[in-house]
Amino acid sequence: MTRLSSLFFLTAVTASSLHSASSWSCESSGAELGLKQLPEGSGAVCNDGTNAEYYFAPSSSPNSKTTLIYLSGGGQCSDEASCASRYDGSAYPYHDCNNSTSSSPCFMSSKDNPDKCLKGGIFADLVKTVDVVYVPYCSSDGWMGDNSFSGFEFRGANIAFSVVEAVIKNNPNTKTIVFGGGSAGGRGASALLDEVSSRLADSKIKVLGFLDSPYYTEDAPLGDFEGFQAQTVDVYNNFVKGSELEDAVVGGACKDAYKGEEWKCLFGQYRFPFISTDHVLVADQFDGWQLSHNIHDYDGIESDPSYNDEEMVSVDEFARKQHALMSTLREGTVFATACYSHHISEGDGFFNVKNNQGMSQSDVLKLLMEGKGIAKGAGLDEIPEEFECCCGD
Repeated sequence: MTRLSSLFFLTAVTASSLHSASSWSCESSGAELGLKQLPEGSGAVCNDGTNAEYYFAPSSSPNSKTTLIYLSGGGQCSDEASCASRYDGSAYPYHDCNNSTSSSPCFMSSKDNPDKCLKGGIFADLVKTVDVVYVPYCSSDGWMGDNSFSGFEFRGANIAFSVVEAVIKNNPNTKTIVFGGGSAGGRGASALLDEVSSRLADSKIKVLGFLDSPYYTEDAPLGDFEGFQAQTVDVYNNFVKGSELEDAVVGGACKDAYKGEEWKCLFGQYRFPFISTDHVLVADQFDGWQLSHNIHDYDGIESDPSYNDEEMVSVDEFARKQHALMSTLREGTVFATACYSHHISEGDGFFNVKNNQGMSQSDVLKLLMEGKGIAKGAGLDEIPEEFECCCGD
């Protein structure tokens, strides 16, 4: 057996943080954000029908005209069985909604949201100069749905658009929105980014995208896991198809390109070539979320996986496929380390984990906000032959 931790050196991401990295959460330190309500009757509701909410902190700098809107993560469900398991806590993130608390919240409700939320990483950094918004994930649909299904509401797209509207209403002087998220939030932000930009075009508000760990690729799992592509087909059919927001989510050019396979427009490998809004894709080419599911059918992120020789072949093929596909995307938009990790922008890894050129996620976000792209060859790490990764500071 080959232990992955001996092959990939990942600075500042501990075992516990790998387990929680893809889930929405409040921390013990960081920028303090206060809970805000969305207007009732807007349709922006959680799976259980409770009103969706968001957290906000004003910038330390007066008269900020820029706001970060960050959609949080936490997996998804896709059909009746997986959604029931998500609710009773037998599936990721393993929080029983019948016995949930603010420290172990139900991911299908807003009932456990605390009044204040402390956030580090990207929030602690940006709040010095811009307003910051953190949106708890309670729709289980990758922020793409606008349908009722199997007794639940899947209104993630509605929630995201409603938060954008509320932010603009509360600060009419806003000039720039950095719209993004991590894991499921990154996937949702990828699907919604161009629509947000289009909706704000008349108001002359500039929209930028910060998209953390959204890049699903179509791969054949080794075990019993059904595959992310199969999940995404169900998400499209059950939560998106036929809804009022379907066109807003699927996107015109992408939908035209994949008639009869519209689910592909919710899937990173197929959607990213169509994203026209200025953005940065941040990712790890040995993505821990996808590898954990695809190799060991592990519903979460393995912190210290061991692979046999056959599995290592699939791990290597996965990373090289990620690299090959990312290299075809628009120049200056990709920041991808050759590390085993997933969704680190909410923690210290936002600053500390660096690629082979010495750049961090913090560095590339600053370039984006300054109107600069990542220099050619500086953002996409090569996949090492012997799987030795240095992502330290």
